[in-house]
Amino acid sequence: MIAGLTLQTSAVEIYRALLESIAFGNRVIVDNFRREGFQLAEIVACGGVAEKSPFLMQLFADTSGLPVTVPASAQVPARGSALFGAVAAGPQASGFAGITEAARALRPGAKRTYARTPRTSRSITRCTRSGRTSMTLWGAPRSRGSTGSSASSSRLTPAMGKLSATKEAM
Repeated sequence: MIAGLTLQTSAVEIYRALLESIAFGNRVIVDNFRREGFQLAEIVACGGVAEKSPFLMQLFADTSGLPVTVPASAQVPARGSALFGAVAAGPQASGFAGITEAARALRPGAKRTYARTPRTSRSITRCTRSGRTSMTLWGAPRSRGSTGSSASSSRLTPAMGKLSATKEAM
């Protein structure tokens, strides 16, 4: 759902909204990892989008609060396969006893690292709260123990409250 469209909304604004939705979806994933106890230090982004969309990589850094590193190698998945092959060949053939050792030794350098833009922090927090409310109302899985009631709709504008009630009635 895209809210707030007008006849003056441009294709560029819609495209940006779609990229922002991807970035905020990434934030939800990062938050889920953290909630489950994973300590994340960075996001390593590989592939075509990582190399061809600096704007999206910056959005990932801004929304997640983590640095986003794009490796210098365009063939990271192939390199990973080669590392597993080397480890499977054994330490006599490859010199590596395990994948962690091989990955540390042969990790490509960073082509570019994106850091969170400090001026975005407050607005990202506000958007994240708003996005979580919208996700709950429009069909994202509810957290464990959620009753699914419209109690949260009392904080919404009257129009959003009506939309929420309509959705729940369906």
